[in-house]
Amino acid sequence: MNGGSEPSVQVLTPTNHNHDSDYKILTRVLERTRRKKFLAVDAEGNQDVFKELIYHLKTDGKLARPILEDSNMDWRAERKLLKNHLTRVRMQHSFFPRLGELVLWYSGPSNGEIKFHWQTQTYQVYSAKEKKFIGIPTWYGGIVTQVPEEPLNLHDAIIETNKGYALNRSGFRIELFPDPNSSNKNMSTHYKYVPLSQIRPLNFWSIYLQGVKSMDFHPSIPYALTIMSSCSMLDKYYFEGTWPNASVLCKGVYLGAELLIPGDGVRLMPLDRDGAININGEVTDILIIDTIELRLMECDANLQSPLLSQTITARLIGKVYTLDPKLAFDRSTPLTDAEITKSFECTGMREYGLWYLRHEPDKVTEISLDRVIGRCFESEYMDIMFENVVLDLDLVGVRDARLFGRKADERIAPGKEWFCGDNRLEQLGLESVNGIEHSRCDDSRDPRMYRAIMNIINDEAVDADHRDSKIVRQLGRAHEGLIGSRSGYTTFDNAGKHSSMVATALGGEAATPHINTELVEIDETEDGDAGSSREVAPSTDSGDELVVVPVHKRRRQH
Repeated sequence: MNGGSEPSVQVLTPTNHNHDSDYKILTRVLERTRRKKFLAVDAEGNQDVFKELIYHLKTDGKLARPILEDSNMDWRAERKLLKNHLTRVRMQHSFFPRLGELVLWYSGPSNGEIKFHWQTQTYQVYSAKEKKFIGIPTWYGGIVTQVPEEPLNLHDAIIETNKGYALNRSGFRIELFPDPNSSNKNMSTHYKYVPLSQIRPLNFWSIYLQGVKSMDFHPSIPYALTIMSSCSMLDKYYFEGTWPNASVLCKGVYLGAELLIPGDGVRLMPLDRDGAININGEVTDILIIDTIELRLMECDANLQSPLLSQTITARLIGKVYTLDPKLAFDRSTPLTDAEITKSFECTGMREYGLWYLRHEPDKVTEISLDRVIGRCFESEYMDIMFENVVLDLDLVGVRDARLFGRKADERIAPGKEWFCGDNRLEQLGLESVNGIEHSRCDDSRDPRMYRAIMNIINDEAVDADHRDSKIVRQLGRAHEGLIGSRSGYTTFDNAGKHSSMVATALGGEAATPHINTELVEIDETEDGDAGSSREVAPSTDSGDELVVVPVHKRRRQH
């Protein structure tokens, strides 16, 4: 350069630059790309809440918190349904069959009732119209998959009565129970709607089948007895413990054939002087369930281990009442009528005899599932069915069924006496209920899509979740409000192929559900015209909104 001055460098600095705005943009970008990580996941990739709770228990030494599975679609979907169901069950009579229970049932004449035939010492169908016994019915073992919508009473348990609805709404849907040890579940596809009068508790199997040779039993009966030494917990809602032990509080337990919930009175096996179960003793004690606990002993906090603990056991906790004054805390003071009404939710308990509190009034007793015979039924029901108001009619039958189950159930580990399933369907070894495959047996199940939808609902979604959710979103530029727009021309413009819950979380409006509960006929052209439409009727069993497929719009004629 010949004496020329060096060129100056001019730095351009924006005068209105907002650093706070840049930070917010960067934060949003990071949030969209960040996926939520869990300490432990199950086989489907979902959050393993119980494993994480045990991990925190070891870290903190003590822990007490409610069990929430907000990222689990199954758990979220059943919250309201399960609450309503348990409330309804608690308001019903104790002898009513409950959803998921195993029962004895038969298919017979509607005007017949089961009575004891003294000459043959068997239970047979008696026809009041013909005034004679028709014969021993063919009993089946089945699972209750639907309960009546119409209220029932004690008279319905005796003989079928006229109802305002058809049997598919006033009766119980019962599916034949298949072999829990076999992969062939075809038997469960056979079902029938049965009135209450043709159903009996499975615990009384040895009574109603007396006089019938075991080789003549329908196969569904030994299949049902196979699971009598199994259990599963219903709705685990609270976790508490001190390392290394913990307890999980539950709202119910399926014990063999029955569902037990807080408030139920359960009859207890008699004990000898050494505290062992005495099958020849008299049944005098009842425990009123206050709390149902699943005990986890010697918990395993290793996040890579599939085990939760070394030992798992179930306990029922509550007050115990007895008919034997020798076992009473105060043998001189039986319960008054007012105290009986307050202590027992089951009606007619005075007819069993004088009741005494077994222990101090401010104490409770905990028992293992081995001690339980079954629910205590109303005295009126026992009087009508057996003309004998006692607590031990099914004692031997339940004992024999559990012994049979421990030999027949191949899922019970060597040296163990019980099989504990994660849920009722696993306990029963079923793949479907009401013709619908469940959880891991459902080939169409898409855990990734479910997690993505739950992230959207929980406002924790990243970009990948919108893709994985497979929600149909409208593409193209917005046309609403433009001159010449056809927005509002058809009622399908704002309809999306997703439920109202997901649509609300996305910030959109859900499709308005139709009130119609009748099936809509599908009218299709024979040649499959591309302009034809379908209407999908809403299911009365589902909580989802109506899904509408839009009609193809025709091009405008110019």
